[in-house]
Amino acid sequence: ATSRTVARMDLNGFYLIQDSVQMRDGKQVFATHGLFTYDREDRTYKLFWYDSLGYTPPSPASGGWVGNTLTLVRGSLRGNARHVYE
Repeated sequence: ATSRTVARMDLNGFYLIQDSVQMRDGKQVFATHGLFTYDREDRTYKLFWYDSLGYTPPSPASGGWVGNTLTLVRGSLRGNARHVYE
């Protein structure tokens, strides 16, 4: 499979919007839409994540930077997710 990711800043620079598409044999098999922002109240970064499986997470992933690595984690009844960006 191959994947293509496009990201852009939007809404006066307060949000990073990331879209990804995974292709296999010329067909889309998975897609994601992520919305990153900074929560000034609890001073953490947030990731609102949606994908082509159709599940809506009950809350965003949350976390922060350590050096050059952004790590965001989220738990739900379906399991845990950890997103790591270097």
